[in-house]
Amino acid sequence: EDRDLDQTPAGDLMTTELVTAGPNWDVVVAASVMTSNRIRHLVVKNNEQLLGVLSLRDVLSVYLPDQVHEQ
Repeated sequence: EDRDLDQTPAGDLMTTELVTAGPNWDVVVAASVMTSNRIRHLVVKNNEQLLGVLSLRDVLSVYLPDQVHEQ
């Protein structure tokens, strides 16, 4: 889209339906959810407590540790 990013609030660009993961999720499950939702980050929550954010890079480091940690 033709938007002036200096004038566009972040809220206009972000995803509004947050996809979350539980702290005990298997990496395969997290990767599947990320793939099916076409997202690169999962917010990790325990009940309503935010624990962190799992990135695609985090997931890839499990499967391709040498390649991810080289960079």
